[in-house]
Parts: sequence; structure tokens; C-alpha cells
Amino acid sequence: MSYHYRNLTKEELDIILIRYFNKTLLATQWDQMLGRRKHHNLPYSDTIMNILSVNEWEQVYEYSVQLLNNYCSLHNVTADEVPKHIEKEYQRVIIKYELEPFLENVVSVRKYDEFRRNHSDYHLPNPQKIISNFGSWNQFREAMNLPINATGNPVVYTDEKLLEILEEHKTFFTTNEVWEQHVKDHKSKTNESLPSMQWMKARIDREILLKYNHLLHRTEEEYIRVLQEHSHAFRNGVTYWTAYAQKYGLPGYKSIIRNLTEEQINKALNSD
Repeated sequence: MSYHYRNLTKEELDIILIRYFNKTLLATQWDQMLGRRKHHNLPYSDTIMNILSVNEWEQVYEYSVQLLNNYCSLHNVTADEVPKHIEKEYQRVIIKYELEPFLENVVSVRKYDEFRRNHSDYHLPNPQKIISNFGSWNQFREAMNLPINATGNPVVYTDEKLLEILEEHKTFFTTNEVWEQHVKDHKSKTNESLPSMQWMKARIDREILLKYNHLLHRTEEEYIRVLQEHSHAFRNGVTYWTAYAQKYGLPGYKSIIRNLTEEQINKALNSD
């Protein structure tokens, strides 16, 4: 089985930029920092500019300054205190990002550690680091939107049960953003947990998923047409677009960024 990392969300990138603000002055400075690391999943400068939809690194730096100032004001800390203050939040973002492709292997500490040791080439964090940053293994699973039953143990789904869930909740199985919001709403109303979309995709055959979610096989032309028809909403940024896309059943912000190049996005937004 092959594993693929999704694109970082803008919110995740914000945490990374704040944590390493002292490396954001120049794109070369940022990339050199990453080049000195043996193993990492941090984005290089070109990826960051793509996520933020900017053309110059100077815009990234100005954005980072604003992020840092807002963080200092919100948490009443100095710029020098920020790296230590935000470290645990940063670690949580990175751990969640690194482990999303391997959700079927985090049922228990024992199973995960066995998987990690058998796949040392993935350079995954050890269980102790995960527990240290999330408080417990169950708290980590909850942060990953993985179900926990009333006794505190992981919920084990059969393939048949997953298909039942998919059929019952198919209206919300459109984008990650829509599904995650539905999972939270469903939990608050019924106290019943639902598996994450990433988990569903890992367990259910793609041919079956395609019957429920046409967004899984959108073409480039369809993404471009979405941007052309809704350019005003997309220009308002990720937060506005997320709410707008949920309301009108459109692909998520990160889906668009992942499937189109920066040139295609800019051309679609300026096609009026």
C-alpha cells in the first residue's frame, strides 16, 4: 500500500510560520533551514507561496509578521517567548499531519509502535512523543477524529458497518470540511462517534466511494469552472470559502489548491 500526504491547510501553515518566524525573512533562509534537516514534512518556500496564493516571498514574510504580532497580543507573550509557548501546538499539528495516512495503524499503542518499527523509512514519531503532546493515547485518537467508545477503548468497525455509516450519512460525505463538521454535530447531538473521512477512504474501496462522492473524481476543468463561477468567494480567503463551500456543496479550499496549479487558479480568478 502506498501512502500520500495531503496538502497542509492554511491554519496548519500559520502555526508553522509562527513557530519558525525567525526563518521567514528570506525564502532562501527558509529552504536552507529545511535542507539541514534529515527528515521532515515541512513545506518549502514554493509550497508555502502556493498555499497562501501569493507570488512573492516578501508577502509571506509580511503575513508572518502579522501572525506573530497577533499571537503575541492574544497570548500576552514577547516574540522571543513565542517558540517555546507555541511548541506543543506546533508538535500536535506536525504529528497529526504525519500520521493521517496511517490511521488504520493507530488503534492501540502496541499496534502503532509495531507498525512504526516495521516501517522505519517513514520516520514516524514514537508513542511516547505522541502521548507527551496530546496527554494520552485516547486524547490523540480523539484529536484525529478517531472514535472512542464509552469505556475509553477504540471503536472497531467492520467493513459492513462502514458501508452502513456511509449510506446513512451520505449527504455529508462531500468534502473533508463538511464531513468533519457533521462528525462534530452528530457527536454533540447523539454522543455517537463517526469515523473520519480519511479513515473511510482508507477502508472502503474507491469504486464504492465514487458512487457516493462525485467530488473524488472532479476534473481540472470542473475545478476551474468552480473558481470562475465563484471567484468572489474564493478571493475572500480560506475561512470564508470553507463556509461558502459547505453551504453550496463546492470542493474544499485545500482540494482546489491541491488539484490546480497557481497559474491555473490565478487565471480562473481573473477570467472575468
